[in-house]
Amino acid sequence: MKKIFFFTCLISLILSSALIFAQDVKEQALADARQIKELHKKYFERFKGIYGENVMDQYDLKEAQAELDKIEALEREVIPVIQPVVASFAEKYGTDTMAIDNKYFDMGLHKTEEVDFLSSNFRDLYQSLENVPKTRKATSEYLRKWAEDMIRLVDEGFYPAQDRITRMYEAKSFLDFACKFDPNNSKANTQLASIDQKIAEVGKKLTKDIEKKKWAGHITSFAGPGTAGDLAKSALEYFKNDRDWGKSSKKKIQVVAVAVRGQWEIAETNLLGQVIQWRLPIHLAITDEKFKKENIAQVFELSILAKEGAPGSAPKSPPFDGFWVGDNWLMRLDKVK
Repeated sequence: MKKIFFFTCLISLILSSALIFAQDVKEQALADARQIKELHKKYFERFKGIYGENVMDQYDLKEAQAELDKIEALEREVIPVIQPVVASFAEKYGTDTMAIDNKYFDMGLHKTEEVDFLSSNFRDLYQSLENVPKTRKATSEYLRKWAEDMIRLVDEGFYPAQDRITRMYEAKSFLDFACKFDPNNSKANTQLASIDQKIAEVGKKLTKDIEKKKWAGHITSFAGPGTAGDLAKSALEYFKNDRDWGKSSKKKIQVVAVAVRGQWEIAETNLLGQVIQWRLPIHLAITDEKFKKENIAQVFELSILAKEGAPGSAPKSPPFDGFWVGDNWLMRLDKVK
């Protein structure tokens, strides 16, 4: 009898302990669920826009800085708070939403308020933590490739001569941000380390090109009507008084010289193919305060337009009424004569 009583007590004690342990497990599971849901409510919106992809919408350094600031704020203020909790939860209940739901179902907790949307809340936080480093890498590579393309276009002469050094410094800034987004981007680090040398090379080539350029002057044997010299003087006055050139409110431009570079050509015809406007090909040299200090002129290949007229009597003479812009290049100001 004593043995039976002993074993009965032992079994009761074991069952009681098991029930207490099970209850403790349930209470801990509910506490874990509450913590995940509270973190989700408090912090999940902070991850909005951080989806593991490039976050840049346009080529804007201010935008790059704003996005980097957002990520760094997450890493400083949010991730240290939620990462340990998410890691602990994942260790206990797994990372698969179905597995989490099943574990809470097996404990009989699936109908509790704490478990509503628990697995989806956990998934949101878990993926958000994963997305931060992914976003850093994707954005870094996007910025690096953009800078690489800009450097290539400078090499190919796509940008006007006066813009090439500026573009190279833009590329440097974007490479700098690429390295800030992902310090382990080896290509970006290599390109950033060599960009100053590349800028110097572009500058040397640009200087060489400037030195080679000559002022073309008027064409020989201009057929008229008018003389090349008189037409050039009229064109010079036109550009000196034009709101986009000599009278520009945005930039102080000095109109230096005009050279006639071709015969009168057709600018516009009517529906019957009859000429109603003529144009005169010219070169226009300008400078500004910055260029003048460096003895540089910018030369534009233009067509200046005469006024429209009746078919057969459209004028080939001033006053001028507009212009078409073609190519442009830089040369030494003291060579414009």
